[in-house]
Amino acid sequence: MSGPARGTAALLCHLLGDARVNSVDVDDYLTTTAARRLGELGLHPHVATVDATGPIPGSFDRIVAVVSVRPIPGSWPAALNPGGRLVTTITNTSLIVR
Repeated sequence: MSGPARGTAALLCHLLGDARVNSVDVDDYLTTTAARRLGELGLHPHVATVDATGPIPGSFDRIVAVVSVRPIPGSWPAALNPGGRLVTTITNTSLIVR
């Protein structure tokens, strides 16, 4: 979870409350560091080390990916609750998918 992702998690915690925010990254160092830094701000979302191109544990109303992908991993729409929304960008394009 790089700077922009960490900032997104912090903003979402302020808007929605910590209990409603999950943040993932494939790199354990980044998730550990992000969780610590968010904690220093008094924010405690669920932060996990997960390869989000594979199965995503849980189900969600919204998925906002701050990384570009191509193609969209099948696990993302599968993890959405009925009526859920997914937002991401497609690699090497300026397309924002919703």
